[in-house]
Amino acid sequence: MRVIKKYLIVILTFSLISLNLPSAFAAETVSNIQISKADAVPGELLIITADISSPSGVDYVNMLIYPPSGGSKGFSTYFRLISGTEQQGTWSMNFNIPSTAENGTWKVVVGLGTKDQTSKIGYGPSINVSGSTVVETKVSNVRLSKTNARAGEELTAFADISSPTGVEYVNMIIYPPSGGSKGFSTYFQLISGTEQQGTWSMKFSIPLSGENGDWKFVVGLGTKDQTSKIGYGPSIKVSTAASEAADKAAADKAAADKAAADKAAADKAAADTFNGLVSTINKYKSEISNLFMGFPGYFQQNPEIKSSLQQALDYVIPTTPSIADIEFMNDLIAGGIGKKALASDVLLAQLGITKYQALEKIKSKTVKKITTVTCARGKTVKKVSAVNPRCPTGYKKR
Repeated sequence: MRVIKKYLIVILTFSLISLNLPSAFAAETVSNIQISKADAVPGELLIITADISSPSGVDYVNMLIYPPSGGSKGFSTYFRLISGTEQQGTWSMNFNIPSTAENGTWKVVVGLGTKDQTSKIGYGPSINVSGSTVVETKVSNVRLSKTNARAGEELTAFADISSPTGVEYVNMIIYPPSGGSKGFSTYFQLISGTEQQGTWSMKFSIPLSGENGDWKFVVGLGTKDQTSKIGYGPSIKVSTAASEAADKAAADKAAADKAAADKAAADKAAADTFNGLVSTINKYKSEISNLFMGFPGYFQQNPEIKSSLQQALDYVIPTTPSIADIEFMNDLIAGGIGKKALASDVLLAQLGITKYQALEKIKSKTVKKITTVTCARGKTVKKVSAVNPRCPTGYKKR
């Protein structure tokens, strides 16, 4: 009975339905599991403790540890009570990490068996194992000579294989897109390293009737101690000459469509740019015409700016502009290096006209009309001329 317990932790789940039992009878628990170290090396001694409660008393408390690659490892020793009672106490156990332990995270489970045949488990903290030099059994770095192939084409598959006990066989299965599988009667051959740790290779051909699409493949390992492992390789994109021609035609059409769309977008952008320039130049032409008609006196005094603005009025906008036309229109409006800008000339004229109007207004107020009146005193007559003429004292205005 004791031998069976050390390898098996039986989990029994049951419900207490409509039983008016005291709460203490439903209190089997495995809690507060603690391990002396969270990081360990193969062969290291660790201590684990757990708080156990069992109204009927403890029959045994044992433990299993689970390596990263799967499976489990049990122990022939059991927990012992270090404080409290069998009904409620703290239990402890010393154990060694296996000397052949693989690197990685190991899980811990504590199992409780009670005297009334009730079973409970508790999950403990993980143990991070490092420093192992044991070779793990695995298939890794699965790769192909190429991942794009035609039906019937020969490819080469490679895989890195490790097995402490040595390799019995390494084989492969490929899976077409529509389902099913295709195996091979040939096997991988060792091309470098040893049976315990080496690189293996195999040549194979995509079936002549192979369908187009992504084919999956899996490499299988069988070891001399009857362990099996698999490794997944990259997909193989299989195509026929016809499908490649169709793909090329589709790609060419997509490229032509993109080129046409890009040209249409460029033409529209150029047209939008030209139309915007035309609208701006026409707006300036209208504004210049209004300035010439409204303020001829200013432009008589400023013939240079009138000549500059007249060039814009005289410019004939092309109906089908060239790149040079677009550049000239941009320069006309904004001005290039060393060139006058239409926008700045119009602004200069507007500012000059504002100043011109202010001066004319001042002149109109300062220049007043001079009038003449005739004044007489007896037979003496005088004429007085002034802005506001008045007769001298003793004279009367006639």
